[in-house]
Amino acid sequence: MSRSVAALLHALAAVHSERLEALKAVRAYFSVLGAKDVACALAEAGGYPVLAVSRVDGIGGTLTLGCTYDRRHGQWWITTPGANGQTGWLALAQDPRGAAELAIMEMRRRRA
Repeated sequence: MSRSVAALLHALAAVHSERLEALKAVRAYFSVLGAKDVACALAEAGGYPVLAVSRVDGIGGTLTLGCTYDRRHGQWWITTPGANGQTGWLALAQDPRGAAELAIMEMRRRRA
């Protein structure tokens, strides 16, 4: 039996509210920036909320954005899974517009 997206997001919000709110803020900027060639959706990966970003034409796969707390600096970051398990630090969670702009640029840069 699969859960609905709303039920899944509700369950994630109880534990990951900071992450979910940061990702929702990034998602909102995709519309503000008029990125009609790129789509995004909230999803779950490994029990954590993520934002899955894809080009509408299907080229370039999916860019997965997460939200990670950097204990050293005491700040939340929008992140991407990097090579060899390294985290890619995209932008501060306090800058959702910057994170959205970088994700859009990355997806537009990708080729088949």
